[in-house]
Amino acid sequence: MALQIKDDVLLRQIEHLSQLRGISKTDVLRTALAREFEREMSKRSVLDLLAPLLARVAASGSVRPATPGEEKRLSDELWAED
Repeated sequence: MALQIKDDVLLRQIEHLSQLRGISKTDVLRTALAREFEREMSKRSVLDLLAPLLARVAASGSVRPATPGEEKRLSDELWAED
């Protein structure tokens, strides 16, 4: 199957990269598409990324917000202040 590209800038970029790497234009496109495909397939949704944390929070029971005093104490501990 032939692919007709009508974008002159894209054609020049393909040609330039082909010459730089010493590979065919087909290989330039094959490599670029393979990388983009891999990148798309490796994307994980935010929910997938947060799932382990959400599971830990759910398992820990209810969580109440810290009081201003508790926040101050924790901040002082983190900054090693008295």
